[in-house]
Amino acid sequence: MTISLSYTDHALLRMQQRNISLSDVEFVVVAGQRIWCAGAVHCFLGRRQLSRTTQPKAGGRRLEGITVLLDSHDQCSVITVYRNRDGLRSIRRKAKFNRKLTAPQN
Repeated sequence: MTISLSYTDHALLRMQQRNISLSDVEFVVVAGQRIWCAGAVHCFLGRRQLSRTTQPKAGGRRLEGITVLLDSHDQCSVITVYRNRDGLRSIRRKAKFNRKLTAPQN
């Protein structure tokens, strides 16, 4: 399951702060649900995706809720990584575009 991902300095810092390893990120990118939203690709690993994989139960619970934000152009550049078990709902609520740029001018 080796894929070639490039990491920004910000992503590496956040991974260290949140105790998420490179192999965890690769697993989320491969097995997680992909959502195209807000100009980026969100790879989210929830309970449903974990139940379909062969990850051990002890390690799988730790991975639940991890979201990997990928660059939408190449989908190989990791922008940031965070953990939010209820993250899928917040990802779907994100604005599809910047409302301030499209507001009519008076």
